[in-house]
Amino acid sequence: MIILGTFSILTWYNLRSTRQNRQINHLQQQVNRMMIAEFALAFLTTLPNFVYNIYLQITQSMVKSQLRLAQESLWSSISVIMSFTMNVGTFYVYIIVSRPYRRNVRTAFCFKQQNQVASHQTQLQRGITIQTFGNMTTRL
Repeated sequence: MIILGTFSILTWYNLRSTRQNRQINHLQQQVNRMMIAEFALAFLTTLPNFVYNIYLQITQSMVKSQLRLAQESLWSSISVIMSFTMNVGTFYVYIIVSRPYRRNVRTAFCFKQQNQVASHQTQLQRGITIQTFGNMTTRL
């Protein structure tokens, strides 16, 4: 959380120090939205695990029933799953907040280009033959 906050603040100050034209302002607004969404995601996904760990520290000396141990185990599983969602959540934050990112993802998934690689031989002076496969050239 501290590292995320530090780099977000440094990015924000870097954008503020650049020239103030329309494109930079748009970029700054987009970065601000992404940082706020990223902070909210980080906070919401790490909070359950944080609360659970505090609860464990407070109640570690108590004698607990089987029902209470089962409830704690369930809460532990839920909090761990929530903390793992932060890793995939950044993808969804960028999809929701950034229009250029959405466009790039849509292009990557929908418009796959078929690459065709063909072999081509070229006869050079002194009897040297070069064979080309796509971008790779070999000497025969």
